[in-house]
Amino acid sequence: MTGSWSPKGGSAGNPIIYQIGQDLAHNGTVTFSGNGTWAGPANYVTISGDAGDGKMHFTISGYSSGINNNSTVGFHISYVNLGSNLGSGVDGQGVTQFQLDHCYCYIVGSADHFLSCGIYDPAFDGSKIFSNTIYVPHQQNSANGADAFQITGSGVSLFNNLISGYNMNWTAGGSQHQDGIQTLLGSYLKIYGNTFQNLVNSSVYMDGYYGAFAHIYIYNNIVQITDAADSSGPEGITVESDGSPAVMPSFTDVIVANNSIFDTKPYNGSCIDMGNCPGCDGGKAVPMTGVYCYNNVYVNSGGLAVYSPVVLGDNVSFTLTTDNGDFVSYTPQTANNDYHLTSAATTLIGKATNLSSYFNTDKDGNARPATGNWDIGAYQYGTNAVVVANPPSTNPVISISPVSLNFGSVLANATTNMHITVSNAGSGILSGKASVAAPFSIVAGGSYNLSSNAAQVVTVGYAPTVAGLDNQTIYFTNTLGGVATATVTGLSYVIQSSLSFSSTNGTIIAPFAATGNYVSQATDTSAASVAGGGQAIYGFTINTPGSYYVTANVLAPSDGQNSLFVSIDTLPTDPTNIWDCVITTNFLNEVVSLRGGGNDTNDQFSPMTFNLTAGVHELIIVGREAGTEIGAISILPVGSASTPPTGVAIVPTPPTFGIRLITNEPGVTNTVEASWSGVNSGGVSISWGDGNNTTSTEAVGIQDYKFNTSGNYTIGFTYTDANGSVLTTNQSITAY
Repeated sequence: MTGSWSPKGGSAGNPIIYQIGQDLAHNGTVTFSGNGTWAGPANYVTISGDAGDGKMHFTISGYSSGINNNSTVGFHISYVNLGSNLGSGVDGQGVTQFQLDHCYCYIVGSADHFLSCGIYDPAFDGSKIFSNTIYVPHQQNSANGADAFQITGSGVSLFNNLISGYNMNWTAGGSQHQDGIQTLLGSYLKIYGNTFQNLVNSSVYMDGYYGAFAHIYIYNNIVQITDAADSSGPEGITVESDGSPAVMPSFTDVIVANNSIFDTKPYNGSCIDMGNCPGCDGGKAVPMTGVYCYNNVYVNSGGLAVYSPVVLGDNVSFTLTTDNGDFVSYTPQTANNDYHLTSAATTLIGKATNLSSYFNTDKDGNARPATGNWDIGAYQYGTNAVVVANPPSTNPVISISPVSLNFGSVLANATTNMHITVSNAGSGILSGKASVAAPFSIVAGGSYNLSSNAAQVVTVGYAPTVAGLDNQTIYFTNTLGGVATATVTGLSYVIQSSLSFSSTNGTIIAPFAATGNYVSQATDTSAASVAGGGQAIYGFTINTPGSYYVTANVLAPSDGQNSLFVSIDTLPTDPTNIWDCVITTNFLNEVVSLRGGGNDTNDQFSPMTFNLTAGVHELIIVGREAGTEIGAISILPVGSASTPPTGVAIVPTPPTFGIRLITNEPGVTNTVEASWSGVNSGGVSISWGDGNNTTSTEAVGIQDYKFNTSGNYTIGFTYTDANGSVLTTNQSITAY
């Protein structure tokens, strides 16, 4: 089918169903292709790609938006693959009896939301959104991005969905914060059994902007951050007044209970925000009646910011670097954790308040006890629940190998490729898409349809345009739900304009930092060897092949502050590539020597001769001891007249400074004469001690200065020496 589709509607007693064939001869995949909006609006219509095998046999292609449900009644969409290129998924106002289930959508970077609807049913479960897999984009290291669900109204149940954010160069702009579900006004809303993943503002945001909230139940949800790039500030669940509401809100009969929150590391220190915060937006004081926060567990996710009159009970916090045994499997910030409880979870099992008047199952649908204590978190421990046996899985399972790629160092504006394999370790058909943010890209193999045990090679490209360290996450989706990730790293560098250059002009990686005219690190990383130190990478071009020395201006003030790792074209090794520098409290120009099989007082290669071919090379300097400072660097042919002697330093002759009081000239009072010689082209700056300054670029000079009043003054001379070091010397005088 091509073009937009406005299906013929039915009536309350006679709905119309558009469904894929149910027999083997007629249950292939139907592709709807076109532009604009795919389907709707329509009343009392069901569109279903369900052939009874749990797969989506309807798919769409080419459209910019998915569904128009504006002013519809009884519009149902089931088992439809909405694809990976929509700007929005579902839009409409004045909606009732809406249903969206078992659908997949991967929203693209310019989007504001997946679903934005005003839905108005008079009681719980009037409209249902369940068992969907939705991906929405956000800007890395920012709270900004597309929302998954923007719902205002009543009678909506959102349950058993996977709602995931992903990193990219999000282009919508503005101050749109990414939320899993944001509601500005609502009643009779249930949000339960969902997995909210890598959302960078709030997973659930009951934002009191347009007025009253009543009968809001948020329970049995998982909130998790599995990508370290997204861990710079997301919250979990927020129920509070907006800072500047259009209509003063109120909250009645609201419960946040039995949710499990992992690794959010919220920027404000709290993963659940509820109530009237006295220090927020000038203080908030809105009516709240029957508002509760109970039975939640939060791991590596800060604390609770829950204020009166919200009632608190049985919430538990953990800070973990590894699995403490309470969960079936847990590694911080990873995607394949299993948060079901083990028998060791004595802090959680049987420690929760019984909330049977609100709900009576856990996230798996297992019954919680009708009487007695519950377990804390989204899952009831097996022996405490009425367990329903699950049949063996017939679903596909994503497997990735390797789980990380490291491109090493790559010249800026060059391109290189690596490969990663995605396979189906389960049953059925694994359909999905690989994506990664710039400067990385998916070059080939990014879309896959894999039968059981089948595999496909995905080609990942790295095309840096500026020098620096690049880290991103590759996302591998499963249209039936779930995502796998792999990390990718690259370091790019630029070619220096000559063989003599400033140390600050390279690619500088922490803990190295550029300060003024030198590079150094503040921490000692010698115990961690090469892997722990900062890196400085410099590209350079050799026109004439031969033997070369590396020289650098170095300040190495003590025996514990005088070593670095140095190599060309490959990462240094420990201890072979340790450079033990001459100890000095001034910047000294010396030739690089390497320890090799020697020791810290007797380098084997002194100096180190690098045999270089014609072409581009990389000088790699890695930090080791704290406080070793590197200034200007040169690559010089062996035997060059400008090469400093081995093992010693070229000490520039320091300039001289002097001051005297002028007393032998008639009528002259409170006047001093400053003089200097030996100053290089960097010039000298004189601070007269009364707030005034004078600068000069003269190598030799004399300067008179008259003070307004008699007194004692400290005069400072500041100059930049030939090695790029800024030094100051002070002299005192009494003027009269």
